Amino acid sequence: STQSTWGNSRLMAAAGAAARPTAKEEENPFDEDSQRSGSGSAPSDEGPRDLAAATQAAKDAAKKKAESAASAARSAILDSNMTDEQKLAALDKIEAALSERERQVEIREKAYARSKNNWPWCFPVIYHKIKFDIPPEMSKTVSWMYGMWYFTYFCLLINVAAIVAAMSEGVEKGTAVAIAVLMIIFSPWVNFFFVYHTGYTAVRKDKASVFVIHFVASFVHIIGCIIYAIGPKGTGLGGLALANSALQAKKKATAVVCIVAALLWIGNFFVSCFLWRKVYKHYSGKGHTLKEARKEATVAAVKSSI
Repeated sequence: STQSTWGNSRLMAAAGAAARPTAKEEENPFDEDSQRSGSGSAPSDEGPRDLAAATQAAKDAAKKKAESAASAARSAILDSNMTDEQKLAALDKIEAALSERERQVEIREKAYARSKNNWPWCFPVIYHKIKFDIPPEMSKTVSWMYGMWYFTYFCLLINVAAIVAAMSEGVEKGTAVAIAVLMIIFSPWVNFFFVYHTGYTAVRKDKASVFVIHFVASFVHIIGCIIYAIGPKGTGLGGLALANSALQAKKKATAVVCIVAALLWIGNFFVSCFLWRKVYKHYSGKGHTLKEARKEATVAAVKSSI
């Protein structure tokens, strides 16, 4: 009887251990070099494009191994001389261990990924991963927002081209070019952190106060699109007003570039309005309110003062 009890205890212990992460997984379950090469050796030449597939393959292999061990433990339990109650308890322990293993692996995966800055790729200063951080129902919207940041940068480039063309044909002065160049240097970063990244962070953390900051910054961006599209002369903005001045001076090349720039800003305006509405719909659908945002802001201010 003692030997039987000892054997049953071993089976139940094995049931819990079967689904537990290995020592290697505990140390670093998502080592990038191991993912690329399939072992602990140096990375292969396949490059980052295969990293996601390698990561998923490693996760699937680890999960399959745990499930295989758990299956063996289940068979051993069912074939043992335990009572029915003991067998049910041991099987429940296996299922609980499998669930806990998946939860712990997910926690370690997120902690490991967020410990490494990955944006921009040339000089990483922040962590940024839409697929990993953003809920599936909002990943497409946030991806569009990220794409719009690049599109805004392109609009600024065309704006510089319009101002340079205007100066070369005597429609604009050199000061306008200087203003346009300064805007293309600083505006993309202001746009990224205040417009795009506040939206990214708001959706990721589901914070009402961050949503409000995003809405205000996006509204300013939308107004900016209108001003850029108008493009008053002497402001460093190549829009419809500058195109009109170029046409009056019979400078058709400048007029064409300015009209193209204005059309791009108009497109930016409409898409930005659409995305603003999508994010607001998500915000209201979560039940957030301005009162909640003010409360979060107050709590954050108190914490920072302490």
